[in-house]
Amino acid sequence: MVEIDSETSVVLMMKTKYFTYMLCLLMAFSMTASAGTLSVGGSRFEAEIIPGDHITHEITVNIAEDDEPVDVKAGVFGYGLSLEGSKQPLGSEDDLSPYSAADFLEVTPTKANLKPGEPTKFVLEGEVPVNVGTGGRYALVKIETDAQGSGKVGVITAIVIPVRLTISGSDIIETGEITDLKVSDEKVSAIFENTGNHHYLASAEAVIKDKGGDVVANYSIPLQIDPLIPTTSRLFDILLDQEMELPTGSYTVEVSVIHEDGTVLDTEETTFEV
Repeated sequence: MVEIDSETSVVLMMKTKYFTYMLCLLMAFSMTASAGTLSVGGSRFEAEIIPGDHITHEITVNIAEDDEPVDVKAGVFGYGLSLEGSKQPLGSEDDLSPYSAADFLEVTPTKANLKPGEPTKFVLEGEVPVNVGTGGRYALVKIETDAQGSGKVGVITAIVIPVRLTISGSDIIETGEITDLKVSDEKVSAIFENTGNHHYLASAEAVIKDKGGDVVANYSIPLQIDPLIPTTSRLFDILLDQEMELPTGSYTVEVSVIHEDGTVLDTEETTFEV
C-alpha cells in the first residue's frame, strides 16, 4: 500500500497467468480529485437522511485531453476499512455490517465510455428504508477503467467515492474500545474498534510511567483525517523517541483514544520492561 494523501491510496495487485494487472484505487478527499488520468467531481457524499426519502448525488468523471477514450464500469459496494484506514470496497458476500447503505443505493450508468473533454455524469440514488434504524449508513462507489496498456501489463485505474450518511433525528452513539495493545522498542500499537452506530474522527496519546508512577514520557498522534466507520477497527501506531534512553526497570504505558470533541473514548494500559 502506497499512501498518497488522507483519502487517496494506490493498491498494486499482481495476477499471474498471461497478464499482470495493477489495480490503482484512489480514495478521493476533496470535492475534485484526480486518479492518474481520471478526475472526479462529487468525490464524496456526506448528508443527513430521513427515513422514506429519496436521495441523489451526482458524480462527474473526466479524462485528460490527450488520453484515448476508455471504457469504465461503476458499482456500489460495502464500506470496508483496513486497519491502516484505506478504503476497501466489499462485495455483497463480504458486506456484513448492519450499517451498510449498499443495499438501498445504486449508481447509473453502470458502464460508460469516457472521451477526452466530455465529462461523464454518474448518478447515485436510492430510497431510504422507512425502517432504516438509527445512526449512520455507509457505502463506497467504485468507478474503474478497463485494463489499459499493451503487452503483458495492463493498468486499471479506479476511483472510490465514500458515502457517509447520518439518519436525521436518530439516536447517535459514538463509542469505541481498545481491543489490543502492544509495546515494542520503536512504538506503542493500539487497535481501536468503533463500537457505536456512527462515524467519527479520533486521535490517540500514550503516557509512560515508571514503577513509582512518575510520568517519564508523553506522546500523541493528531486527529485522524479519515473517520472510523461503525464495526471497523483502526491501528494507532505511536512512535517512541529513539533518542530517549530509559533506565533499566519496569514501566507502564497508558493509551487513550480521544474523540474529535475531546471525550476520551477508551483507555488501556500495559507494562513492559527495559
